[in-house]
Amino acid sequence: MRNRVAIITGGNRGVGKGIALVFAERGYDIFLCHNGEEDKALEVKDTIINKYGVRCVTHDCDLSKVDEIKKLVDTAINIYGKIDVLMSNAGVGYERYIRYAHVEEIDFVYQVNYRAGILLAKLVGQNM
Repeated sequence: MRNRVAIITGGNRGVGKGIALVFAERGYDIFLCHNGEEDKALEVKDTIINKYGVRCVTHDCDLSKVDEIKKLVDTAINIYGKIDVLMSNAGVGYERYIRYAHVEEIDFVYQVNYRAGILLAKLVGQNM
C-alpha cells in the first residue's frame, strides 16, 4: 500500500516546516516546496527521511509565477502518482506601512498569498 502524499508550500521553515514534520510523522510522503533557501529545505528533507522513514522530495518554486505552479503540481504527480493533501502555507509580506508599498510589491504579495493557493487547489483538484 502506497503512503498518502502531501504537498506543502513554504515547508522549509517556520509553520510550514512544522506542518511537514507532522504529516511525515503520520506516514505521509512529502513534496516540500520552497523558494530559495535550499539548505533549509534539505535539512527538513533529511529530518523527514531519517526520523520518519517516508519519502520526501524538495522543489524550488516561485509561487508568483503561474507556469511554476503548474510545474510544481505536474512534478509532484510524476514523482508520486497522486496528491492526497495540499497544504498551501507559503506566504510573503513587507515590513512597511501599506501607504509606502509599491504596486509591484502589492502584486507580488497577492500572487503568492492568495492567487497561488487558489491555482494550486484547482490544479490539485483536477488530478484527484
